[in-house]
Amino acid sequence: MAFRLYFHQSCATSREVILGLSRRGLLERVELIPLDSGIESLRAGAWSVPWIVIDGMPVATDPVTADEVAEIISGGKVDVGDPLDAFMNAVLHSSLATALTLLHGSVAAVADPSLASAAPGPPSRASTLRPSPPA
Repeated sequence: MAFRLYFHQSCATSREVILGLSRRGLLERVELIPLDSGIESLRAGAWSVPWIVIDGMPVATDPVTADEVAEIISGGKVDVGDPLDAFMNAVLHSSLATALTLLHGSVAAVADPSLASAAPGPPSRASTLRPSPPA
């Protein structure tokens, strides 16, 4: 499997995840990709950092811990609780998603499959999220 971790040097969570993977001896299994500008993030399809991708599929994003990412890389399952809560937490932790939600007055503006798949984690444990259209 190909593991990619998109990160920004100023992101505390990215730093924690990278250091945690290094301490566990898992960092060599991950391709680290720095995102230094908003344009790079958009081109990479990363809604937030850290943005963890396995074989081209987003599987985790902020808020995520080093323990959770290590479990994902090791092929384990991470209990995220309620998938809708996980999605909303991902939106709130993403400056881009939060700004778009506020600008458009609805979470429907960020109802993107990649953000939904990254919020609850690997596809084996993810539920399909389909935010309701605005009333």
